[in-house]
Amino acid sequence: VNTWIISIDSIGGSLGSSATLAGWFAERPSPLQQVAGFVRGEARGDSSLIALACKPLIMKSNATIGGQGAETIAPQDVAAYDELISLIGKKTNRPAALIRGLLDIELEVFRYTNRKTGRIRYATSDDILAEIEASDDPESEKAKWQRGERIELAEGLTATEAIALGLADDQAESIDAASRQVGLPGTPPPVAERGLVRLVE
Repeated sequence: VNTWIISIDSIGGSLGSSATLAGWFAERPSPLQQVAGFVRGEARGDSSLIALACKPLIMKSNATIGGQGAETIAPQDVAAYDELISLIGKKTNRPAALIRGLLDIELEVFRYTNRKTGRIRYATSDDILAEIEASDDPESEKAKWQRGERIELAEGLTATEAIALGLADDQAESIDAASRQVGLPGTPPPVAERGLVRLVE
């Protein structure tokens, strides 16, 4: 087995447990080559981290990712997993600031435009300030980025919004359709619930 599809419909409940799964899915331990995600309903709260660790991430057209879940996640809790969030962002080519913003509904994430190249990035004011302070030419670095509108993340994102922001990759109306989109002939069989496997786990 080298491909998994994670079917998600969850309001979360444990940031620590979700972080453990997300880190595992992002790293894809051998023999896994691909861990795709399919949000068939909701991926609220900390469960959004699991979804965002999957690549590609496919969402049902009426699905939602992010927003308040079963567990209230404090800003300091998200900060504790900053290294993992950065890793997931790097592995999946997704903006880490947006991932943090989906977990921390108080975080303000903005669209920034590079005045010279026109490149768009998503970051917090603190992210930009840290880059300015670390630069050899702070004034030049400060002038480089033009801040645009705040990205509204507190209520979660629809499939269309998530795709537009680079957090999701495509839409599908069933897990079978999602399976075919990732190159499989159909829906793979569920991981077996075998007693021996459960004992080892």
